Amino acid sequence: MNCLFASIYFLFELLKKNGLDLKFILKKTFWFACYMLLGILLSSVLFLPNLYGLLQGKGSAEENIFNFAVNGNLAHIMRGFVLGNDPGSNMLSLFCGSSILLLAVTGMVFLYKKAKKEFVLSVLFLTLMLISLFLKPLENVWNGFRYATSYMYRFSYLQTWLLVYFAAVGLVNYARRQYTIFIVSAGCILSWIVLDYMVPFDGYFLYLTYLYVILMSLGWYVYKTYSANIASAGCLLIWGVAVIELCVNGNAVCSKYAGDAQFYVNYVSQQKQLIDTVKSMDRQEFYRMEQTVNREFSQNKNSAYFLESMAYDYHSFSHYTSTFDENVKKLGSSLGYGENTTVSMYDEPILTSDSLLGIKYVLADAQYPQLNRKSDQIYNGKQIYENPYAFPVGFGVSESCMEAIDQGNHFEFQNALYSKLLGRDVQLYQPVQYQVVSHGENEITYGVDLTEGCILYGYADSGVGNLELFIDDQYRCRYQGWLSYRVFNIGETAGTHYVRFENFNGSEEQIRPWFYQLDLKLFQEVVEELKSSVFELETFKDGLVEGKYHAGEDGWVLLTIPSEKGWAGKVNGESVSLQSGANALMMVPVKSGENHIVLKYHVPFLKTGFIMTVLAGIVLTMFGCKDKLQLILKNIRKDAKTEGGVGV
Repeated sequence: MNCLFASIYFLFELLKKNGLDLKFILKKTFWFACYMLLGILLSSVLFLPNLYGLLQGKGSAEENIFNFAVNGNLAHIMRGFVLGNDPGSNMLSLFCGSSILLLAVTGMVFLYKKAKKEFVLSVLFLTLMLISLFLKPLENVWNGFRYATSYMYRFSYLQTWLLVYFAAVGLVNYARRQYTIFIVSAGCILSWIVLDYMVPFDGYFLYLTYLYVILMSLGWYVYKTYSANIASAGCLLIWGVAVIELCVNGNAVCSKYAGDAQFYVNYVSQQKQLIDTVKSMDRQEFYRMEQTVNREFSQNKNSAYFLESMAYDYHSFSHYTSTFDENVKKLGSSLGYGENTTVSMYDEPILTSDSLLGIKYVLADAQYPQLNRKSDQIYNGKQIYENPYAFPVGFGVSESCMEAIDQGNHFEFQNALYSKLLGRDVQLYQPVQYQVVSHGENEITYGVDLTEGCILYGYADSGVGNLELFIDDQYRCRYQGWLSYRVFNIGETAGTHYVRFENFNGSEEQIRPWFYQLDLKLFQEVVEELKSSVFELETFKDGLVEGKYHAGEDGWVLLTIPSEKGWAGKVNGESVSLQSGANALMMVPVKSGENHIVLKYHVPFLKTGFIMTVLAGIVLTMFGCKDKLQLILKNIRKDAKTEGGVGV
């Protein structure tokens, strides 16, 4: 964004000062491009690693970004200058003080009267920047050739800067006894009256905006027209109004987005007690924790708050970042946690998935099958539950684990995955027959029979979105929407269970449910078999994993650590080639007998970036020395001419 804006602004200044001298423009543009590139190269030590990370996740270019679409309409520009600007909405906000708006328009009026060429260039520049906010293809260019959801105007700080620039033009050229600012303020107020009639504003903020605009225009008129004490009073009025309106606007925005501060303080305190309790009773080097509800306390279980593991210092699978690992996200989707383009989700336990990923503890708001409650204390509505089947960070697996698994059905995927781990066919999940119990105008209900000694799970593909899921008449979550999880637990009590989807107004053909039961006895046997040869962890910290593994024969160890560029491994002091297994995790080759495994992580392209930064610094220094040397030589020649003239 900044580089693109800097390029446009450079061209604006170049044309404004030098007109259409093509040779001069090309020469200046060439050197501008060189210095911009040099600036980027100087940041390579940070830029390259981050660029690589983004390209693994959200940074890649997307398709159809140039399809025509719009964000709102041009009337939102004026709405965006109203104090508070409907806090909480996704509407454009360009508010940066009444002075900026009034002086910017005044500046454009001055350019129109006194500097036609600069006025035309300014209108073109301002139009391009404002149109970019509304035309989706242009917005996508500013966003790095990709879509940005949630809030569209992510580069609007550049438009704000441009308004400040034109406000400075207006201030410099403001003439004594100039009534233009009153005309501008009247025009703004009239525009807001019309917009308020079309779509009402918050009346309180709108009337405050009227007041501040009138007072600010009066203050600037007095300051620029009169002298001495009267001008000082105008200056004081400007200062006072600016401080008050910025504080009022800041309070309006913060009160909407910041939420209840005391609630957050209480949540943090209780969450720390939960995490500290787990850490005090289990001091192992590595295990993962997850939770079924976070600080959003969404009853719909549609939350994007998946970074609490970072905030409270524990290992988890779920996360939300722009530099996510695409393969890990796909693995989470295949395991049934949820389908999302950017988020690795976790909302409720899936015993086989949790166990494989080493999710040993779940901070849950309810009892889930086969999880053992470890504490009677309740913090933030959650208690600590332990998964007795959880795998350690590494264990021996079959070579077939390296084979990619392409299976859309979440339960068949897990059957295939555990078969690859073992090197033989195993069917942990078996499909369960179901029947439609009822199908009304706004719901569809299924009856499913569960066998003794199993856990019943399900998920559904629906052509109708935003359903409400009820299991045995208990509300579970909003289903088939953004951030909705996929596989849901139905229960482990033998007999008939009922799964109901409300807000479903389609036909039976528009929804396809899948119900499978997990054979607990078979799963227990599989877990014991895989745990018979485990990786004994000795060290687990940032950038270093170290431990021992005893192998009866040459084979492979699967680590539940994502396989990605940057990891290097040694076994008994010799470098080995790490492979990817289970579609996204790391596999280490081992020899028969004792194996001492050391894995080290180096940030990809950090060294390359450092070298490029150093080289760019050398080039920049050379440019600086060249300019300095030219200045010295110029002064020497000047002194020589002066001395020669004296001698004559």
